[in-house]
Amino acid sequence: MGGRDLMASAQTGSGKTAAFLFPIIANLMNNDFRKGRPRTEGWGRSCKAFPLAVVMAPTRELAVQIFEEARKFTTCSRLIPLVVYGGVPYTPQARQVERGVDIIIATPGTSYYYFCAL
Repeated sequence: MGGRDLMASAQTGSGKTAAFLFPIIANLMNNDFRKGRPRTEGWGRSCKAFPLAVVMAPTRELAVQIFEEARKFTTCSRLIPLVVYGGVPYTPQARQVERGVDIIIATPGTSYYYFCAL
């Protein structure tokens, strides 16, 4: 919550995912970051996506696991998490990003393509 970087190492099931997602979600919910953000209507290159947080995971499996937890933690909020990774068609994931997303969970190999599109 102090705005510093976090590095954690602990056993599986110890709550590491919640430990770094809760401060992100709490910060996004306490501050109205959506104010002043351009609308993301329509399709094509004129659309811009403005994610508020990016979580990088080393593997697709871990990215999906973090996304599932983020989705649980943001269920009753206006926050929209999304996972993007390689090995699947680019277009459907890019369209989801264009529709609007607050938290992106991605793998390093795919981040270049998606963030260049932003």
